[in-house]
Parts: sequence; structure tokens; C-alpha cells
Amino acid sequence: MKHIKKYNDFFQFNEKESFYYFVDYYYNELLTKNEKIILEQYIDSTLSIYLINENFFNKIKNRYDKASKVVKNFPDKAKKSLNKVLDAAKTSMEFVKNIVSQLNEFIKKLINETPIKIKNKLKSDKKIISEIKKIEKGNKQGLVTDINECKNVIGFYKKQLGNILSKNLTDSFTKTITADDLPVEEKIQFINESISMGKNVISSLIHKLETYPPFNLLKNVTQMSEKGANYIINGLSYFTEKMGGPSFKLPVIASVIGMAMEYNLEGLAKHGFIQIVGLITIPTISTLMKLIGYIATFIATVVLVDEICNLGLLSGKHKDGEIDKQRHTEPEYTNVSAPKKPEIKPEEQNQYSPGNDSSLSPENNISV
Repeated sequence: MKHIKKYNDFFQFNEKESFYYFVDYYYNELLTKNEKIILEQYIDSTLSIYLINENFFNKIKNRYDKASKVVKNFPDKAKKSLNKVLDAAKTSMEFVKNIVSQLNEFIKKLINETPIKIKNKLKSDKKIISEIKKIEKGNKQGLVTDINECKNVIGFYKKQLGNILSKNLTDSFTKTITADDLPVEEKIQFINESISMGKNVISSLIHKLETYPPFNLLKNVTQMSEKGANYIINGLSYFTEKMGGPSFKLPVIASVIGMAMEYNLEGLAKHGFIQIVGLITIPTISTLMKLIGYIATFIATVVLVDEICNLGLLSGKHKDGEIDKQRHTEPEYTNVSAPKKPEIKPEEQNQYSPGNDSSLSPENNISV
């Protein structure tokens, strides 16, 4: 898997937290009883807390000889067991970071850049323009009501959704790695291949991925979207509400949105709006990207309606060019909470340092 060095702007992956979480997981799942007994002679708490107290993570980011001092009094057998845990934890952390980084890049582009391209494509469709003008003529007030409701939804998509999805994805892939569906050694082998060989191994680890959010919401959304325009809107509303945003109904502009949805993920790829790579060929991830494609199309359609009808509701400008501050204000959705990270057993619980950390170089092992 290609290593993404530049993480995108709307979500900062906490490497330290992820690393120490995997340290405790692999200490319990990877080492034999005898290996644990040997190590426990040199640590007075859980392994992660011991390493945190020794400032181990910051040391391995800077110089490996500094990190080696942490275990300078360990015998070779203990060092060998420790290295096995540290290498597995580092590799797993890198794996989760890399895959979430790639998906974040697609999500960010689909939400922030692609709607402009879709809008320009829709603008050349005479049937869609005709339908918009027909609605404006027949139910102008209802159209205004729908667009005002859409303004709050689009505000959530642009301000909140990317960050929430990123945290969900991080949590989901972490849980997938630590699920008990495959032997630990087999998963480590898959992950090592993805890091060292650039091999796409997600399909080998995906057995439980669809049981975690946001993937566990996709089946209902897909079933709704297959029934027609109003059901696509219902599906988007359902997904948006589950992600912490506002639910919505758009009875007046539903027909326009339904017409626009023909530019789904396949259409976006066909027109060069996004680049399809290995990750999106996996069914579960493909379905998520298709849903984000629907969101991009939704945003594009609403912006187009506002523009064609010269409403100025999304830009905050009325026909006279004045700013409508009251209508232009978007909610902050302060009630949206981030998904919980995977639970750690009470005896293994540790205090993670807050903030963002620079990445570990994937070319280096953590041998001490």
C-alpha cells in the first residue's frame, strides 16, 4: 500500500494513541505465557504504561539509540519478545493510518471539490434545468423552504462529516485488526505485506468491517436509494442523522435531485471527477464511496437550483445583493460527539497523551 506522508487537513491521526493501543493488544495476544513472565520481571505495570513512562514513543521518533536505552537492562530473550510486540504495534498503526489517509483524500475531494464539477455538468443538462424552472414557477415558496433546509445539511457535510467519518474509519479498521476472526500471526503477515510490498490486503481483513460504523449503515442506505428519488433522499437523511447531522425531507426539489443522481460514483469516475484505485474496488468501501458520491451530487444539485433560480440563499445574497446574515448563519452542531475508541480492559487501561504526532518512518523497524 502506498504510504501517504501528507495527512489531509480535516483529521489528524493520533499515532501515539494508536501505537500504545496495539502494544497492549499484541502483548496479550501475540506473546506466550513464558514470554510474558520474562518481560514482567522488568515492567511494573502494563507494557504500554511502562513505555509511556519511559517516553518511548517520542524517543523512537527521534533516535533509535535513545529508545534502546529504555530496555538496556533487559536480557536478549526479553528484548526479542518486546521487539515482536513493538514491530507488530508499529506496523498496525501505520496500516490504519495509511488506509484512513487514502480514504480521507477521496472523501475530502468528493465533498469539497467534486460538487463544483458535477454542478457544471448538470448545468448543461436541459432536462434538469427545465425541471428546476418548472418547480420555481409552480411552487416558489416550497422551493425556498427546501433550499433553506438544505443549507443546514450542506453546512454539516462540509464542516463536520469528514472529521466524523475519519474517526469512524480509524475506529473501524482498528477493531477489524483486533477482531478474533483470524489468527493474530496471519493478520500481521497481511499487514506487513501491505506496508512493505504495497499490496492491497484489505479484502483479507474485511470479514468484520461491515459490522462497524459507518459501514454498518450502508445496507439500509443502499436499499433506500434503489427505490427512487424520494428514497435516495430518505437514505441520505438516515445516514446524515446517524452521523450526527440533521435529518431532512425535500418534497419540492426531490425530482431534481433524483434526476441528478444518475451521476453516481461510476459516472464520476467516467467523467474523470475522481480516480478509482485499489481500495475502491472492494465492495464495502466502494459502497461508502458511492454514498459520498451521492452527497457530492446532492450538494451540486442544491447549489445549482439556488443559482438557476437566483435565490442567493446558499451564498447569503438576495437578488438585491445584500447579505442575509440570519439565513446565512450555519449551525455548529456542537452536540456531535466523536465515536469511542476500542475498549481496553480495565487492567490494561492507560492514559494517552493528547495532540497530534509526526509519523514514524515505515522503513525503520523498532528493534531495541
